[in-house]
Amino acid sequence: MPAKDIRVDNSLVLNYYYGMTQTISQLHDLEEYTEILSKDTLSANEKTLEGISRPGVLQQIAMGLTYHEICVLHFMLGKDKSYAPYAGKALTALTAARPNAPDWLLPMLDSYINSSRSLVAATKGNLISLLKVIRTYDELIDTYGATSYHPEFLQGSLLENLPNVFGAHAKAKKRFESVIAKYNNDPAYTTAKIISFCYLSLGKLSKDSAAKTDYLKKSIEIDTAGDGGSAQAKQLLETMSESKS
Repeated sequence: MPAKDIRVDNSLVLNYYYGMTQTISQLHDLEEYTEILSKDTLSANEKTLEGISRPGVLQQIAMGLTYHEICVLHFMLGKDKSYAPYAGKALTALTAARPNAPDWLLPMLDSYINSSRSLVAATKGNLISLLKVIRTYDELIDTYGATSYHPEFLQGSLLENLPNVFGAHAKAKKRFESVIAKYNNDPAYTTAKIISFCYLSLGKLSKDSAAKTDYLKKSIEIDTAGDGGSAQAKQLLETMSESKS
């Protein structure tokens, strides 16, 4: 099912000045456009958002996030080079939205702008740019990490998929564990969907069979809505089981 329509964007942004309840709701609405593994959902989101003639800032960001996820799913995971231009489209859309974005959106927006830069670097095979992205994440974590999971989660996701040099995987593990710890301390910090992906990543990174199994089971257990990492976690557990038999 396509993510929630946020066409009432402009009036909702004004509610920022009257309390945080609305901003939290809108942030969660935008997060429905992230970490999507369904091609049909992404295609539907792209069609809906591109059909809005005068998008407000939230719709612009949603469009940038959709381009970002399309690039991740098709280019990064699917190895389809025809989707490489979506990296630049994501960066352009998100960067263009920033001047009009309210302060409460900046932790998420700045993190995804940086992530889009990593996608652009990946499409060009530019290692130097990737290293700059990693350093920028460190700065974003220092600035936003106490209240936003986005920079830690996205840096961990990047490091997880890079060769394990200069302690990349150990740092990724540290980032995912940090997000989980903050969630356990305050469940409002992030969503069960994100924590499910954190446990999935920890499972992928673990070299110990028992620890890997435990992480994957936790990914499945917390993903009650089925929109997190549980499907991948189940596949990995099945593969592990088959390899033992």
